[in-house]
Amino acid sequence: MATRCDKLAVRYEVTVTIAVINEWLCPALSQHALADVVGSVDQALAQWLPDSFCTGVLCRLDAETGVLRWVNCGHPPPLLIRAERVVARALDSPPQPPIGLAGTLAPAARQVHEATLEPGDCVLLYTDGVVEARDADGAEFGLDRVTDFIIRSSSAGQRPAEVLRLLIHAILDYRRNQLRDDASILLFEWRPQHR
Repeated sequence: MATRCDKLAVRYEVTVTIAVINEWLCPALSQHALADVVGSVDQALAQWLPDSFCTGVLCRLDAETGVLRWVNCGHPPPLLIRAERVVARALDSPPQPPIGLAGTLAPAARQVHEATLEPGDCVLLYTDGVVEARDADGAEFGLDRVTDFIIRSSSAGQRPAEVLRLLIHAILDYRRNQLRDDASILLFEWRPQHR
């Protein structure tokens, strides 16, 4: 099974950051229910890395309709940015256990959440290392600074890939090029082709 991950770090804890499956990008996986895909990853990690686990958000976006489905496995919730503002708690969901837990710790079933995006909506997926990056005085970069940066850059006409490139440089500058935690981010914008 193929998955797309921004980063995989293995020690006692594994962090699988984000996998976004687009119906037209990965047709083999689109035939399976999202909870089944997460279940397969759960089993594989429990088998391959039995003393480890990972956190992550697995998403599936229907590029035609804008329906976003996701399973959040112990990760910060995705954020919805619409009309130059964060839509508070739009993509929040009850916490679920990390991926790869075996035996009695394994969840019986994963809950899949759903929201319908509007044209131009952006969704931000990130690891805690992005918002918890600290400067020399110990002040966190913070989620407000991340979202403000994204909104200002997007308003200035930057596309998501360029917004993230600039944000990554801002975070690295803030940390003097020394990150102490995984810092992975994914930003995507939904613009339907046939509307």
